[in-house]
Amino acid sequence: MPRIIMAIRFFAALAAAFVASALITLPRPDEAQNIPRPRGRLHEALAQSRPPVPQAPELLLVQLRSEDKTAPLGTLELADFVLTLKEMDADRVLSLLAADNSADNGAMSPEREKSLGVRFEKEFSLIDKNITTLFEAIRLGSIRTKDTAKFVQELQALVQLSKARLLAETLEGDNSGRLLLEQARATFGADRYAENLNELGLALPEYPDAFAVIESPVLAEGVLPFRRLDLGDITRYSTLDKALYGVLVAMEHAGYLAGADPGSHPPALYEHAMTLRQNLLAKPGDAAARSWRDAREQYVKSVRAILSGKAETELLAGFDALLTAETLEETVSASINDLRQAVVATFATARSAYNEFQSARGTLQGSLRGAFCIVGAVSDPRLLAEETSPQPTRAEAAAFLANSVLTGGHFKVASGRPWRIWILLPALLAAVLLAPFGTLVSAVLGLVAIAASAGLFSLLFVYKGVWIDPGAVAGVVASAVAVSLAVEQIARARLSAILRRRLGNRLPETTLASLAARHTLPPVEDRVSRAAILAVRHFGESSHADQDDSGRHAAALRVFHDTAAAEITRRGGVILGVDEFILTAGFGTPLDLSSNGAAAEPGYAARQAFAAVLDIVGSSPEQSVDWRFGLDLGDCDFFYTTVGGYSAVGRAVNYARLLSGLSSKYNSHILVTQGIAGEAGDAFKTRRLDSLVEKASGNEHAFYQLIPQPKP
Repeated sequence: MPRIIMAIRFFAALAAAFVASALITLPRPDEAQNIPRPRGRLHEALAQSRPPVPQAPELLLVQLRSEDKTAPLGTLELADFVLTLKEMDADRVLSLLAADNSADNGAMSPEREKSLGVRFEKEFSLIDKNITTLFEAIRLGSIRTKDTAKFVQELQALVQLSKARLLAETLEGDNSGRLLLEQARATFGADRYAENLNELGLALPEYPDAFAVIESPVLAEGVLPFRRLDLGDITRYSTLDKALYGVLVAMEHAGYLAGADPGSHPPALYEHAMTLRQNLLAKPGDAAARSWRDAREQYVKSVRAILSGKAETELLAGFDALLTAETLEETVSASINDLRQAVVATFATARSAYNEFQSARGTLQGSLRGAFCIVGAVSDPRLLAEETSPQPTRAEAAAFLANSVLTGGHFKVASGRPWRIWILLPALLAAVLLAPFGTLVSAVLGLVAIAASAGLFSLLFVYKGVWIDPGAVAGVVASAVAVSLAVEQIARARLSAILRRRLGNRLPETTLASLAARHTLPPVEDRVSRAAILAVRHFGESSHADQDDSGRHAAALRVFHDTAAAEITRRGGVILGVDEFILTAGFGTPLDLSSNGAAAEPGYAARQAFAAVLDIVGSSPEQSVDWRFGLDLGDCDFFYTTVGGYSAVGRAVNYARLLSGLSSKYNSHILVTQGIAGEAGDAFKTRRLDSLVEKASGNEHAFYQLIPQPKP
């Protein structure tokens, strides 16, 4: 194929690829910063073949459902919630909850009223407990009489401290809640408690020429895989904790804990833990957090010890001893029995409260220890089970992102200049590959290039996690292939038109198609080729050419020319010249050599010439009575001129024309030289007639008459 055609095909294909890639890489209205968003069924199908994304085991969705609680948590509630997470040793917290700040600076909200009531009750319970403990110690002799005044002064100081705390709580309004919430958050630290992932240092990696896209670890049937814990379970733990403390305080006031050391009473240990919690809030740190957790463990152990049965057994044994006394009156016995039943009921209530508390505590410890908690509203856990399911909430979206960062579950989407280069590169290679080839080979190679580019970039996504839309790449390659084929077809059609304009019906259709396919004009330079030459003479018109009936004469020659040319070209011959009564043709010319390798064999060319003779005679049996044929085989010089078209000179041309003229003298239709007679085959009977003598050398060349034989 000429280099100019190859160059035109290459640059046209490249231009088409540029245009197609420019259209594909145009940002869509929903794509900011010209970032190509993965989408479509192809991406979904390929994503199914990606390695499964692991689930980060530390992730925990602390979920707040809309049906569970319609109003946001208050600041005190939220602070208590955060401290519960700290107590259970949660590692990190991402809170997407909004605090209720509707009761600001003096406005008494229901939450505030409840909070103050709890606070007053706690402080007065503490005062009552301190007084009871002092008198119990005096009664048991634990305090000497001379030290009584000192302990009374300490008790008064504690009462004043409680008074100051209550005043501060009342006067500060809801600011105390916000302050407590900030202190609770500070126990985790800024890098462990935040309201967005960036503050926790969790963000997808940034690439200079790509951006990262998270991959979601969705299990079968669309169930989100993250561990979940209802926020209500955590707030319920605080409620159960306070309820258990209230029961224990009531037991202490009733004297049920009198047999134990006052310092080991559960209420005292609870308040000690609360003091350590205040220390943690005032000065956050790991040591303070450990001390608080240890104190809470001691408190739980003391409750378990009190409720293990020993204290209750001793109390009941005392009542039973009184009931067995014979001197008791009936009314006294009934009162003692009532007291005994009260002990049983109180301990049963305490055990029930403790069991609920301990169950909730065990659940939270198992879920929250070392967990990365993402707190917020969530939708149904079967979020993706149906196409009509809602979109992920903020908390779920944050969980997806956090999981992707923690596990490396993301893929890269090329953007910017590398994106355009990667899209263009396969099209560039296809343009280079297709330029030298014809239509059929180019079409096959083009289909292979389209499929290979789509497959290669699909594998790149599946195994390397780099998304460059295979469909877009295949589309750009397809545009380059289509334009390359179109240019080749246009060039072929143009050349075919030129050939037909120059040579008309002188060439076989196969030769025309071959030349057009290779975008080659007939050779301009002289070429020597061994060819079979056929000369066909209209003897009847040549012998009556001087008559005045030119109309009939022209009609006869038209039939002669058209019939002979049609059959000759159909057999692969090339018309070399038309001289009114004589039509000369060649078989095995350089044109045939360039289009069909078999034509280079002289015997094949001779057989095609004989077949053309039979076709001419058979197509017009009546008209061909006056037609004469001369054939020879030999080397000829072939050349092309714009005036005469494709022509040839040589001994074979001269002998063929001469024999066509001698045929009437020897009363024959077909005369051939000795050099070609051997290729006539069984279709002809051969008979030697005479010899041609060269004037210069005196060499003789026998010629033969061919008589067509009927087909068996």
